[in-house]
Amino acid sequence: MQNLPEIPETPKILELRKRFSEAKKKDLREGKNDNFFAFLDTVQVECSRKVAEICSVQPPTPQLRLCLDAEFQEFQKLFGGMKDSLAFIDHRTHTVYFNFERQAQFSTSGFVSNLAVSFIEELLHSAFPQKEEVEIVVKAFDVIEDYLGIKLDDAYKKQSLARARESQ
Repeated sequence: MQNLPEIPETPKILELRKRFSEAKKKDLREGKNDNFFAFLDTVQVECSRKVAEICSVQPPTPQLRLCLDAEFQEFQKLFGGMKDSLAFIDHRTHTVYFNFERQAQFSTSGFVSNLAVSFIEELLHSAFPQKEEVEIVVKAFDVIEDYLGIKLDDAYKKQSLARARESQ
């Protein structure tokens, strides 16, 4: 899917921003990353619940691997992740590879919203491993809109679908 453009800060996005900022501050005070990883786990669980609710399926919980850009690109070559994506899943190891370095370049709102988009799309791939990319993207639109409380514009949807078609 395309990275989300700047979108309105819905109550859910504001809540995610607040939780992310609090986790970061706690980690800085404590000199560790436990709260950040707890934040990631919580968002993944929330996204998984939303996928289950909207799609009537319980996606398996994949492992998450945070990568710097160069490492992520190597994994893309090895496992066939889509070019310019922020995340992809390797179904054999049930691992989501997440380009943390590129993701961290977004504003806080962009980070949390694109994090949710990445989790939702990869959870859908996990739940529906036989579905084509276009089918996953279409399912993702509904889940993303419901979870983030936004309405994706038609231009974003068209670009995401075109990109999904190119990858097949």
